[in-house]
Amino acid sequence: MYVIFISVFDSPSNEFAIIYDPTVARGMGYYTGTVFEITYQGIGNSLAGGGRYDQLINRVSNLEMPACGFSIGFERVADLLKSQDCSFKKRTSFGCLNGM
Repeated sequence: MYVIFISVFDSPSNEFAIIYDPTVARGMGYYTGTVFEITYQGIGNSLAGGGRYDQLINRVSNLEMPACGFSIGFERVADLLKSQDCSFKKRTSFGCLNGM
């Protein structure tokens, strides 16, 4: 989180903002702590969101493991980029990070 805050505060004025909103509620019952959403001004829905869920892994295994995660609405991000006149290059091949 520290890196995110520093990046936001070091960015040019009005480029990014962190807004604390204690009324944000994500729709999943497995969150156990902080939740967050990433929005873009003028878009009614969040582009991404996530949070902390300490007991979720234990629900599907015997592991007691704290966790956090997030999801991205790729269609929403693509629609936003298109509305900003961004172009997309068509890829004909994809590489794998693990070398397979």
